[in-house]
Amino acid sequence: MTAAEPGRLIHGARAKALLALGCLAVLALGWLVAPRETARPVAETVAPMLETEVQRREPVRIFQGVREAALAALPFTAAFVGPSPARLPVADFAAAPVTPEAPAGFGLVTSDGEVLSHRDALGGRRTATAVLPAGERATGEVVAYEADSGLVLVRVVGLPRTGPPPLKTVPVVAGASVAAVGHIDGLEFVAPVFIAATRGDAYVLTGAGGTLLPGMPVVDLDGLTLAITAAGRAPVRAYAVAPALARLRALMAQGRALPRTIGVTLQALDSDLVSLLGTGGAVIAGVEPAGPAARAGLREADVLLAVGDRPVATLAAALDAVAALPADAPATLTVRRAAREATFTVVPQVTLENPRAGVEGPLGDGPRAADVFSREALRRARLPPDAVVLAVAGAPTSTAAQAAAALRRGRGPVLVRARQDGRPFLTVVEPAG
Repeated sequence: MTAAEPGRLIHGARAKALLALGCLAVLALGWLVAPRETARPVAETVAPMLETEVQRREPVRIFQGVREAALAALPFTAAFVGPSPARLPVADFAAAPVTPEAPAGFGLVTSDGEVLSHRDALGGRRTATAVLPAGERATGEVVAYEADSGLVLVRVVGLPRTGPPPLKTVPVVAGASVAAVGHIDGLEFVAPVFIAATRGDAYVLTGAGGTLLPGMPVVDLDGLTLAITAAGRAPVRAYAVAPALARLRALMAQGRALPRTIGVTLQALDSDLVSLLGTGGAVIAGVEPAGPAARAGLREADVLLAVGDRPVATLAAALDAVAALPADAPATLTVRRAAREATFTVVPQVTLENPRAGVEGPLGDGPRAADVFSREALRRARLPPDAVVLAVAGAPTSTAAQAAAALRRGRGPVLVRARQDGRPFLTVVEPAG
């Protein structure tokens, strides 16, 4: 399930067939566990859990744990909705006659009047409408962003202080049963999942990847909050809450809460690129059309030497220097172009993308590398055969004939700009033979 089009919690022919029997069994279990309480919509999400051997042995305990976990987490979850939210099919989530707005994602309400969530829960925007636990709606704005995980800290106007959410302090081992939860307009979202693996303070979830929305708090069966989900694609990662909050608040204290972009793809300089372009911190492999760098006059194959008065010697240093630039304020970049140094003034923009992922813009079309270069030349350049060739020796190429002609004119190693999986990159190709 993605932020743009939330899918169904229970889907597929097999699951639909199981639902008829599973719902009856789950409702019966609900009556056994809490015979004096009204059946809650969370009961209907337990059916997929009954498919596993472990849960079949203890269905009553699992049902009770999921139900209690959802109820314990509800006061600490907030939902984010888009500008034009869709409507969810009621039958997929609840027996009650409700038609809630489709949330883009959820988040965990902290004791400091903020919401810990994921950038995809906001659709990549810096602001979004938050639906608070009590049903109120307010505007939330991202105040800190961690690019590598996509986690965000959102400050919501008028968010009531609920006290600290009950957090899990003991690490959870692989194989443990947990639940990803959310709440909007009186409706409970519950996705039973398992901890498939642990990697530092991150968890890999399995069992219901298609049902997860970004930013959903992950709780154990005692209702203690463990982590926050990332984007709802398999394998789904979730990040432990306490370390995530500490990292985001440290970025705020360092003045690096919101990274900046200048609209370029930066690439490390290997020995072949150095032989043609010279040394430097990084080389510009792609320029976003109409972005800050394009407006300033920067080009592909410019070698970045300094950001402001800060020399950069590595790709990591260049990325960090750009990410730390003040937003919407002019900054000077020093580059080397055709063996001469030049300076350009750019105005960085705040981004909620990962600055280390570069930019993906309309890069044009071109021939496949395998249709232009020999196998030996591809091997030497470590150039994928299916990469799209965009330019050879600075000349744009839309056909294999144009690329081959530019290669012959080069008379030796030439700089090739190509695209693979939507991302531009530079490489040096030496004709074989």
